[in-house]
Amino acid sequence: MLSLLVLLALPASASAEIRVLNSSGQAVGTPARDNRTRLLGWTEDGNGLLVVRQGRADRIPAAGGPGVAVPALDHATQLGPGGRSAISTSYPATLVLRGVDGHRVVALAPADPDTETISDEVAWTPDGRQAAVVVDQTLFVLDADGGATVAVVSVPGIDPRRAISAQAFSPDGSALVVRVNRDVLRIDVATKSVTVVNRLDTGEYEAPAWSMTGAIAIPSYEELKWIGPPRWSPDGSRLTYTSWLSTGPCSADAALQARSPSGPVQTLFRVDGWINGWAWSPDGQRIAVTYRRHVEHRGKRHPWPRSIPRRYEMVTRAGDRAVRAVLLRVTAGLRRGAGREKSLERLRAGLERVGRRHDEVRDTAVDEAVAVTLNRWLRAAGFHGISASDDLDC
Repeated sequence: MLSLLVLLALPASASAEIRVLNSSGQAVGTPARDNRTRLLGWTEDGNGLLVVRQGRADRIPAAGGPGVAVPALDHATQLGPGGRSAISTSYPATLVLRGVDGHRVVALAPADPDTETISDEVAWTPDGRQAAVVVDQTLFVLDADGGATVAVVSVPGIDPRRAISAQAFSPDGSALVVRVNRDVLRIDVATKSVTVVNRLDTGEYEAPAWSMTGAIAIPSYEELKWIGPPRWSPDGSRLTYTSWLSTGPCSADAALQARSPSGPVQTLFRVDGWINGWAWSPDGQRIAVTYRRHVEHRGKRHPWPRSIPRRYEMVTRAGDRAVRAVLLRVTAGLRRGAGREKSLERLRAGLERVGRRHDEVRDTAVDEAVAVTLNRWLRAAGFHGISASDDLDC
């Protein structure tokens, strides 16, 4: 019997790393530190990671160290069971399935190669012997080693980019789930029968993911604020996904989070930047996460201004004093070494508090007066200035 779990209620340069965490989120290794390395996943034995650097695939120890070339995975964009892989391109839109030894099994493309009406992810059965993709309005189930067609099912209205996940297949590989608008469909591979198993409420959802326990997650953006497609852990006990955690009125950290069907959300990792991907080790005891951290570059510094103006076009003197107090705190932080983005977060938060008592704080004249003052201090700290309309409002 199908168990259905809908998880509803329930501009800077960057430095990149791959970090290995234990299942509680504690760092146990950093095997790569460069902007060129892209994570594919773990080796079958769980002792190493498979990565791609400028098209070349390598196996690197999970604890770090020299890599060993794996030519069968060169240029891969997705890793499948048993060393199978896929290469997805956008312009033109194509998807190539490759076998264990790297040979090309089949190449797929939409009717119009200038459109992206083809899956950018492949769903493999847990044993890796079959693979499913969506091209235009059709679901194809293929022999993952020989390329023979196992099943072809027309699915009107399906969105190839948002309908099927890498974990679409059932644990035994006999069926798979896809999303078509608000309908969650179960498709039987042998009979090609299509059954509606759930109709979702209005909202934005990711493609369904089928766990090894039989539970199916249809992640809701309103609840999880996911960035990329969620994934189940190998034992099916936890759903992992990336999301935004607010750090201020206009900013957020990227976070890797996990939740069980009946438990609270656990933040495993967060970074002031972007999480590019992650992968569970085969035993479910470790997670490799690849990310880019925002790095602010300072230019030439200049002398600190000697004073801060007292008037900011507010209606009352009390309003001017409140705005000035915010700027005093922000500029003091700059002198102590605070970064540009952190200083802007503090400024926005402070002005938001002022606005609770002084409605005019968002007037254009006030924004411009604040920007003129702050820009003198940003320039002194070596940062570029702000535009009142672009940087103070969000």
